[in-house]
Amino acid sequence: MKYTDDDFTRIMNEHGDTVLRICAVRLGNLFDAQDAFQEVFISLYNAKNKPVGPHIKPWLIRCAINEC
Repeated sequence: MKYTDDDFTRIMNEHGDTVLRICAVRLGNLFDAQDAFQEVFISLYNAKNKPVGPHIKPWLIRCAINEC
């Protein structure tokens, strides 16, 4: 599956705050959290098996935790 630009924008708008908050709490630094946030969404963009539907949020949360 491939996300369209609109799909990717919608996912970032819906889940971006959650991902940034997780990264900020785990790293304790906003600048590092922003870097981790970017890496999470790059990973989503490049993922071969992209999560769909209700699996997107847990995938992003796990990826954020692993990135931190």
